Amino acid sequence: MAQIKIPFKPEMAKQIWLGRKTVTRRYKKYGNVGDYFFIKSCGTEQKYTLTRVYKEELGKVDEEEAKKEGFDSFNGFVSLWIKIHPGRGFTDSDLVWVHRWD
Repeated sequence: MAQIKIPFKPEMAKQIWLGRKTVTRRYKKYGNVGDYFFIKSCGTEQKYTLTRVYKEELGKVDEEEAKKEGFDSFNGFVSLWIKIHPGRGFTDSDLVWVHRWD
């Protein structure tokens, strides 16, 4: 078990802190099961431990998974994904690393 750093946009870090975001999908693998990271808010740090790390197609994201990503809707997830990855966009067949701490 090791401390890792996963970069999050401030609005996504807030969703983690509030307990609304319990998973993140990335093109890069950031850790393994048991590894942990911290999110800071108002001068306090909260520890989160990865419970599952695996690869899957981006197209597996549905409305329920979008909510676990901290969004109100699937469309909200897709919009931010495209904004973060403008060259790639949202392609169902892209393999991404799923990091869960739920």
